[in-house]
Amino acid sequence: MYDNLTEDILLRNVCHHNFYYFFLEFWETVSTSDYVDNWHIKLIAEELQVVYETWESGEGQLDMLNELCPGTSKTTEISQLFAVWLFIRNPKIRILFASYALRVSEKISDKTRDCIKSAKFKRLFGNKVKIRRDVDGKGYYQLTAGGDRFTTSTDGSATGIHADFIFIDDGINAQEAFSEPAQEAAGLFVTDTVTTRKTDKKRTVSIYTGQRTSSNDPQAKLREAKKGKLNIICLPAELTPETRSLVSPQRAIAYYEANDNLLDKNRLDREVLAEYAALLGPYSYAAQFLQNPLSEDGGIVKRDMIQTCQWSQFNALTKDEKVVWEFDCDTAYGLKKKDSDPSALMASYYSKSNNTLFIRDAREFNDEFDQLLESIQEFITTNEYNQHLSTLWIEPKANGINVVQSLKKNTNINVQKAATPQGDKRHRLISVMWFIAPGRVCLIDGSWNQKWINSVCAFPNSSVHDEFVDLLTQKIARMEELLVPAKKKMRFI
Repeated sequence: MYDNLTEDILLRNVCHHNFYYFFLEFWETVSTSDYVDNWHIKLIAEELQVVYETWESGEGQLDMLNELCPGTSKTTEISQLFAVWLFIRNPKIRILFASYALRVSEKISDKTRDCIKSAKFKRLFGNKVKIRRDVDGKGYYQLTAGGDRFTTSTDGSATGIHADFIFIDDGINAQEAFSEPAQEAAGLFVTDTVTTRKTDKKRTVSIYTGQRTSSNDPQAKLREAKKGKLNIICLPAELTPETRSLVSPQRAIAYYEANDNLLDKNRLDREVLAEYAALLGPYSYAAQFLQNPLSEDGGIVKRDMIQTCQWSQFNALTKDEKVVWEFDCDTAYGLKKKDSDPSALMASYYSKSNNTLFIRDAREFNDEFDQLLESIQEFITTNEYNQHLSTLWIEPKANGINVVQSLKKNTNINVQKAATPQGDKRHRLISVMWFIAPGRVCLIDGSWNQKWINSVCAFPNSSVHDEFVDLLTQKIARMEELLVPAKKKMRFI
């Protein structure tokens, strides 16, 4: 049948009619990585093709929600190459695209321009899909046939823009997953803003793509707003009893079972997933990789995560180490009211050989400024402050800065300002759960133990003061650079 057709004509016809083949052929135009095929890519391509064909028929359809973990080529397939394929099918299509930040949105959109401008694409489709020379920017470009792609962010604006296909890729930065302002802004964009940007409210399709980040993320808000009426593709990194009911479409389960219950046994095998679980901690791993964010309604730190030991056990475990105690302080002074926040101090030592943070003492103080200075000196002396090697770290809020200045001026204590905390307290605690959850925090026996456990394990759902949480996260965050140098190199988003 095709004896007299050139190879280009055959390839053009195949890619025009079948998105999966187009994806395979044009991967090289948007990525420098070697392509590694997997069953989920073809499954998603088939689902996307149905979305376009339904739109082409003029019928209405549900918006689409794609939930997959990092490292699955979801952005390349959906937000980049599927968007280009839409132009091949109809170069008059108008596209609106958004991610959590404009720089990220523009980087993703720029890949679609790379594809359209590639020699291969021009050879096969250049007579049909061509970007206008005078409207060719990172944030907006237009085709000679009238189609276009407008780029914004979920904290930006889309005023005056209407589209046939709306793409939202990672509506919230995983690093801000537990920030209420970020959750609110992203949620408002996906539930309200997008709804008003459709050229045809019945026909226009919104396609949301990204991993889950928390139980209050944009996907959760979208599901609530749509009352579950969505075309959902949910593919956890592992098929487990807990994630089995989340898998959608159900036909994907057969693929899991044929591949050791894994989404991608080549790129995300069990060893790789175990590494991510250790680095991210249980909350972020459950959300980003299992698409099953744990509820934040209960205490974040569970009691069975915290170890305790006697002094004799600590001495035996660290007998070959030079133990140097470090001190963390969260200051609060001023009005002496019954319900005012106290200052808090913690003495701890990280044992590399045991990969454990040992805490020997933690106390709260309702002191005025001068008395607080005395309490600090008494606390560190009692807990074996080493004048040559120990350091006292103080949170650099307004009260803390005054305390640091006074101690530097009037004592020989090696006192330093701790790093300025980033994000809210809940986010900071969850960000260090990778260290806490496996049982790497051990309290050395003391009368203060139970109060510390009650305070930390009740957070954030208790009126109990949370200074001990602040000290714990401050200490672990400071240790993190030494403990996991590779963590910052891994891409979780």
